[in-house]
Amino acid sequence: MSDTKKPNRTSKRAGKVISLVNNVDLFLDKADEMTLMGDHLGALRMLRRAAKIDPGSDEVRLVIADSLLDINCCVEAMDYLAPMLHSTCKNVKRAVFRLAHCMYGRMQYKAARDLFKLALFEPETEAEIEPLTMDEYANAYESIDICENYLREDAERERALRDADEVELDRCLDKAGKLSEEGRFDEAARFIEDAIVRFPRSVELKTDLMLDYYCQKEFEKGREVYETVPYESKTDISVNCCGAMIFHSLGLKTDEDACVKQICESESNEIGELVRAFTVMTELERFEEAFRFAKQLYDIDPYNRHFIHFYAHAAYDCGRAPLAKRCYERCLIIEPNDSVAAYYKQICDLTIMDGERRRIQIDYSVPPTEFTRRINRTEELVRMTEDERKENIGEILMLTNWAMNDRNCVFGDLYMLLLSQIDEKLSESISRRLLIEPDCSENMRKLAAVRLGSLCSEEKFLIFRDGGISIASFGPRVPEFGEWPECYKKIFKAVHDELETRSPKLAAMGAELCTLYMLNSSIERPRLPYGQAEAMAAAIIYYVYNESNLIDDEDRDKFAFAAAHGITARRLDNALERLKKLIEQAALGKTVDGSDDE
Repeated sequence: MSDTKKPNRTSKRAGKVISLVNNVDLFLDKADEMTLMGDHLGALRMLRRAAKIDPGSDEVRLVIADSLLDINCCVEAMDYLAPMLHSTCKNVKRAVFRLAHCMYGRMQYKAARDLFKLALFEPETEAEIEPLTMDEYANAYESIDICENYLREDAERERALRDADEVELDRCLDKAGKLSEEGRFDEAARFIEDAIVRFPRSVELKTDLMLDYYCQKEFEKGREVYETVPYESKTDISVNCCGAMIFHSLGLKTDEDACVKQICESESNEIGELVRAFTVMTELERFEEAFRFAKQLYDIDPYNRHFIHFYAHAAYDCGRAPLAKRCYERCLIIEPNDSVAAYYKQICDLTIMDGERRRIQIDYSVPPTEFTRRINRTEELVRMTEDERKENIGEILMLTNWAMNDRNCVFGDLYMLLLSQIDEKLSESISRRLLIEPDCSENMRKLAAVRLGSLCSEEKFLIFRDGGISIASFGPRVPEFGEWPECYKKIFKAVHDELETRSPKLAAMGAELCTLYMLNSSIERPRLPYGQAEAMAAAIIYYVYNESNLIDDEDRDKFAFAAAHGITARRLDNALERLKKLIEQAALGKTVDGSDDE
């Protein structure tokens, strides 16, 4: 941030008018003032205006990420950090440090620990990298200890000796949950019925069974299960939520009211229970009660976009369209490309204008009419010229954001392709964001990897994998055979000539090993020492024979095999050792195909 002294605004002399058009520092200073006053959303507006003036500024991106982290908007902060997460960016360490805090905020402690460690050490690059400040170094070391404590507690909890029945009950709950997630409610119900025979007092099993019966519209069975719940558990929010939905479906108003009363009298502040209560109250069209639970969630975390959406939905259902509109606008300040908030804000505008209340959904899936409109609009975007698409880049960005956050969207690859034709840098940024996004589907992550590999194949990048962060690269382009150095061509020819006489499959295996050796050795050693080409060719042939069990008994003697190929047994052993190391590295994903580079 600049330390330039501000001009005196009270001066009457000509030429003292402050230009706001291109003055990034003024917006940054104003954002600082707003942050100190607690106006985080106002600060975010100022910072985004600075980003529009200088969209390529790493400093502005880092400040915006800090502002978003201040309000615990970790997902949105990742959007601004993603463009800096590559080995040639001078601010890569500062970006990695903030990305670690994003992962920590999302309770991805393993990934956060890996990133804090990565921020502390110098990357292998020739670029000049900006170091962390002393405060950031101290914070990183402290945060590593905190993450280690969380991971240690989790490990100890898993290792703790538990009663065999408790372990079996958890296994049953997990299996039933997976069946329900797949929509196989009848199978889940049968499985839980069998489990309840073994664990007749398990409230969790009975709650899950009620939900499965409700999804199958077998409400009478659900009622029977509710009546078997122990008396002391009848105050449980989850039990009463299931009971209220079942009694509502059966038209038993008195029983439904009793369950709703129990839910509303609960003093729980547990997030999951509050979300469940809000959802059920909305489903039962008890909008005032839903509004109460939504406001409780909003008060707990007023910058959580999910909770803001809940609050807005509930406000709209209660006839408070202006309040709902302000909530959706708040969402759009935090994430300008929130397509769901933009859509529902338009609904609020229509309601304010004509007084007619529309039905809106409580989840994040796009309503059927809007889904159809987006499909039709996508077809129009595909037929547009490049200039016309540039005029609609805002809409393409919103659709891309939809694809990133909604698994029901089937056009993720198409929107990313359209975006890449308009703004390659922005497309690259989104690809990097998808690679580090823990909630990203594997298909989208693979799509992003392919896209990033085509843009910068030589670069190292971060990727979220198995709960942690890996450093990866796509490796160099495989040269055509005509581009190979002569000594490596010689190895290929010797291997191919011998193995081709056995079978095409063995020849293909040998060709793959020759290519692997060439990729890992030709840059550093374009000319091999005398006799090394012959030794490696023999080693590849010997390895292929061994792996395919086609080596003759007399050829298992390395001395005889080496002599038959004009080299010593010692040279054959050395070449085999080098070859096996290369194969092991490739199996671990350290050299090719976008694999780990750690």
